[in-house]
Amino acid sequence: MAFPVIEQVQTVASAIEDEGDLKLALSRMAIELSSQYQAGLPTSADFMTSAIEALKIVKGDKHADLRINCLVDASHFFYLIGRTFDAIEPSLSAVELATRVNNKVLLRKALTVLGMVYADTGNISKAIECYDQALNIAQTLRDPAAEAPVWINLGVALLYAAQYRDAIACMEHVIRLAGTDPRLKSYRMIGFSNIALCCLHLEDYSRGLKAAEICVTEGGEPHTVYELVGRVLRENYYTRLLLEVNNIEKAGERCEIARRYAGRSKSARADIAASIADGLYQVYAGRSDLGISRLTNTLERARLLRSMLRDTLAALVKAYELMGQPQRALVYLREMMEALRQSQQETPFVT
Repeated sequence: MAFPVIEQVQTVASAIEDEGDLKLALSRMAIELSSQYQAGLPTSADFMTSAIEALKIVKGDKHADLRINCLVDASHFFYLIGRTFDAIEPSLSAVELATRVNNKVLLRKALTVLGMVYADTGNISKAIECYDQALNIAQTLRDPAAEAPVWINLGVALLYAAQYRDAIACMEHVIRLAGTDPRLKSYRMIGFSNIALCCLHLEDYSRGLKAAEICVTEGGEPHTVYELVGRVLRENYYTRLLLEVNNIEKAGERCEIARRYAGRSKSARADIAASIADGLYQVYAGRSDLGISRLTNTLERARLLRSMLRDTLAALVKAYELMGQPQRALVYLREMMEALRQSQQETPFVT
């Protein structure tokens, strides 16, 4: 598929380019890339892939800021839609270019996205290395808006490794950093959302429900892919916590919200999260065959998106326990423990 703004970059960069023409072409591509990232259109993945290829043609360090932001947006887009392996190359390129031009602000941003990509593909130790570097930069910059997302993603990496109390400590730090600063409101919401998930795993349902209610109440109507995916994840945690305290009717209502936003997002990550919540809800509501069917179908997709695998397996364990089939539950519990063991083996102890 041809994209005129990308073809312009390729044409100008391949020639003995005029600096002004190249900057104009990159600026136009950056605007379109940001628009595609926000909208999450069906053609967006093709656009992102073509943009990444076009950026390879640009030599040296010319217009590094524009190029780094494009690479970061493309990486984050692939992360959000669940094609995280496609995000590795552009995020590595962004880190390399930001390092070369010594742009600390964009290096922190690029390292954070690279850490997210590593964590999501199962390389927790590499993710923590990225976050450590990013955190050092953010603290040097003395900018809470740069520091908060690093702490959030460090907490998520620890959550993936089942170090839930350490993950909660990271999220509490984010909430303190955010305070009442309107610029940091979204980070505060994400902090509470991840505390809800940690509490679900720790079986601290009262605290988890409070955190889930805060993050759902404070969140407005989602519009971008990023906002839609985040909202679906929050509804997933809220639904599962409600089921644990046997509030099945309200859990069904939250499931419906999750399904609606997942459909709008066109994200594999959001679809898996909504399906986990819905599958469990169906089992609790007495429709066990339907619930198990949805959860087993979801498991096949979750095997391709490792960060969602543990929650899918945990849902199947819970579902079979509820149905009085402990042997089937044990099959998935063993797989879940093996996946967890592999993650923890890769992860240094962090406090």
